Amino acid sequence: MLPGLSLYAINKTLAPGDAQMTTTLTPDELETIFAKVYDAQDWKAPIEVWCRGEAVLPICEAIRFFTATEPKVELDPSRMRYLITSEGYRAGPAGDH
Repeated sequence: MLPGLSLYAINKTLAPGDAQMTTTLTPDELETIFAKVYDAQDWKAPIEVWCRGEAVLPICEAIRFFTATEPKVELDPSRMRYLITSEGYRAGPAGDH
């Protein structure tokens, strides 16, 4: 999915207790979820996605894992759906500054 990026290699470099290590999802599962929400033309771009409640936590975990940012979640009570946004990898703390 992301050229030149090995999730398994990254996971091996993380110390126990790092935020990325606290997920119950595997790197492959996180990658599958992230593939549904990132911009296919620019994976480092900001993210904006609407979803139902059961998808909020997995999507947020995937965004944290790939972008090192804390997603923002807002509820649209009229439609009972959530808007998840992130500044994306590039603008986040690990980005290309």
